[in-house]
Amino acid sequence: MNPFVAAPFIIIFREGLKVCIVSLFVISFLDARSGDKSHAASKWTKAFIIGLILSLTLSVAIAAFTIHNHIDVREEIGNFIAYSFAMLYILAVIGLYQTHGIELLGPLKKAGNNSFFVTAVCFAVPFMLFLPENVGAFAFLHETALMKGNTYGCYFSAFMGLVLSAGPGIPIASYLRKKGIGSFFDLPGLLFSLAVIKLIGGGIRGFAEMTLVSSVQRGAMKMLHDMIHQLFVILMLPDHPLLTPFVWRFVGFLFGSTLAIVIALFVLAAPLAIYIVKTIFSPMTGIEMTQEGAHRRAFIAAQRSRRRKVTAPVFISLLLVFASWYAASGERSTSLYLPQPLPVVSDKGVISIPLRESGDDLFDGRIHKFSFSSGSDVIRILIVKKPDGRLATCLDACEICPQEGYGQSHERIVCLYCKTPIPLKSIGEPGGCNPIPLNAVVTDRDVRIQASDILKKWQDVKTGKTKGSVK
Repeated sequence: MNPFVAAPFIIIFREGLKVCIVSLFVISFLDARSGDKSHAASKWTKAFIIGLILSLTLSVAIAAFTIHNHIDVREEIGNFIAYSFAMLYILAVIGLYQTHGIELLGPLKKAGNNSFFVTAVCFAVPFMLFLPENVGAFAFLHETALMKGNTYGCYFSAFMGLVLSAGPGIPIASYLRKKGIGSFFDLPGLLFSLAVIKLIGGGIRGFAEMTLVSSVQRGAMKMLHDMIHQLFVILMLPDHPLLTPFVWRFVGFLFGSTLAIVIALFVLAAPLAIYIVKTIFSPMTGIEMTQEGAHRRAFIAAQRSRRRKVTAPVFISLLLVFASWYAASGERSTSLYLPQPLPVVSDKGVISIPLRESGDDLFDGRIHKFSFSSGSDVIRILIVKKPDGRLATCLDACEICPQEGYGQSHERIVCLYCKTPIPLKSIGEPGGCNPIPLNAVVTDRDVRIQASDILKKWQDVKTGKTKGSVK
């Protein structure tokens, strides 16, 4: 058996590299602001290192506990990563405005001058940056070992990834710290850089999603869909005769991936671009306190040089955002899993679908589709296993969009019309763009659905009654 497995090597190498880069940026920033031999700088650096060690230890403990107890926390980890990234980005924006004289921090400004407060922040930063990603990485490592049937190879590959990232990374980071790389950062620049590092390396699904860019795009798409959908419900537009196919095509553009991708790019790139413009072109300060002539010119040249230095890492971050966005924007509905519906029939008013038949397993985590004919109508049924292990049984139809059905992308299903991504845990619940739930009984052999329930729900879809009941 081959002792090397690529996926664990790449994932752990990425996590080790992130630790080295983040540690270099934060510790160098503290050195530059307080002096290498300052007691405060030493205390803040120690707080950061202790927080880093505890966050890594805690992530291993959480991953071991969830794995041992067969708890699926991937959705929660993904949400935690997204929230902590959003928090970092918001703090960077606040720091940007605070640096340029716009008071946003209020009472926190005074706290920021308190040594204990700064120490607590330095201690907490590693938990925000590393804890959820490392829990996800260790869970991914365990799943890969089970899937490959090669536990030794997976853990050996992960160890090699850690060695090859930390081995050269630690001495290189130490060298760059001594060279004064901290002078390239001010507070908002540091926060923006840390947020982009988290963005670029925050995915937890291995090669399927190495960054958070796709998550931001899905979030923008979901937000846009929910806003327009609620407006439709309030105005009762789904039942209005003016809602012609032309209007639906316009709605499809608003719900589609193109607009969401543009919004995601704006959300990610605009604060970085604003930082660069404000830092480069803001008026010079302190010039009136200097002498005229050569001293004045030297002062202006030094300020311009400093501004170029602190905008350099943010400019690099902006380029990385564009590169990651461009790579993630290639994901389209063509990559969705779209199974062909298998025909089923009613026996005494009951449709029975075997749990396992001819190699087809309803508990395999993929969507399964079936078709039931009634007169001229062909009604599609969708069954999928939810993260809690239960089966969700629904119509392959939405309450608001034209009835084009759903595909599957990783751990979400996607409406084929509006491209809205829907977490598997919400399947089987009414409202929004979720598939319309059906009443079903799951036995140890099959899933049983009353044909009358299918026909009633389908009739509601055809007459538009479900659109008025959206929650």
